[in-house]
Amino acid sequence: MRQMPHGLSELLLRLYRLGREADAPAFKEQSFALIKEYLPFESGLWGAMTVMSADRTHVHWVHLDSQPLELITNWQEYSEYDALHRDCIAEFGRTCMLNMKVPHQAARFHPKLVEHTHTYQICQVLATVTHDPVLNVRNAISFYRGWSARPFTEDDRQFKQELVPHLAEAWNLCVIRYVDREPNAAGVVARAVTDRAGSIHNAEPGFTDLLRTEFPDWLGPMLPPACVSPDASADGHVFKGREILLTNLRGITDGMRLVGIQRLDAGRRLSPRELAVAREFATGRTYTEIAGRLGVAPKTVRNHLQSVYGKLGVKSKVGLVKRLDAER
Repeated sequence: MRQMPHGLSELLLRLYRLGREADAPAFKEQSFALIKEYLPFESGLWGAMTVMSADRTHVHWVHLDSQPLELITNWQEYSEYDALHRDCIAEFGRTCMLNMKVPHQAARFHPKLVEHTHTYQICQVLATVTHDPVLNVRNAISFYRGWSARPFTEDDRQFKQELVPHLAEAWNLCVIRYVDREPNAAGVVARAVTDRAGSIHNAEPGFTDLLRTEFPDWLGPMLPPACVSPDASADGHVFKGREILLTNLRGITDGMRLVGIQRLDAGRRLSPRELAVAREFATGRTYTEIAGRLGVAPKTVRNHLQSVYGKLGVKSKVGLVKRLDAER
């Protein structure tokens, strides 16, 4: 059994506690301050992005610790020459280590990137990029030390590699809890945070699984077009399908939305008349008997039952009875 790096267990407990207690806008700054107690670093970066195509990346947000915003804009000019970034995305989840004082490591970088490291006092780096294959979202987290600081060690690298997935999960729990401080909507199974365009930023367990019951071929991070509200500011139902109901629970800030997903039971999939016909048919009554009880023609009963079978995905009376019994 692999041994947990010294101090990591205590740090993780404190991080998850922070995720339960902190306001989301302060979580990144507070979590970095907490990590520095166990793995000291002088500055850092945490960003979330989606690679839309070979030449287009959508950046969700960037948090910089003791570095100016210019660090990002300047780096982007030469990012294609960044050997450390290439190492990170070649093996998602692996923490890569860099020491610019080591000649053969520095030689891998474009002269402009070497100049960049001097400008922003970055000599030692621990960099990690994670990838959520369902949402297609990448988290990039880097810790930096300056030219006069001691180099990171292999133990430091392993410590950060074990830490990063827990840090991302603590953030995910924090942001969902923060934006859903009001009572949850009845029936909602899982929630997610999306932007105006329908790109999912954070999602609770089960959200994507339920979404795929309606859209089996769906790939994140964008919600299926049918699930994106024309009015991103409106609360209420956005999409009702055969399997799921997706609801705008409330707006947050900057156009972000909290959405909830739930599985539709028979009562919510069927119209009142369809449900009445289905229940009568499940008791063993004939089309004619049902027609007489409901005051409609037998042909209408038959048409309603065809619709019921399609909406519930059943092919026989036995299947219909089982479905209705399961939801009582």
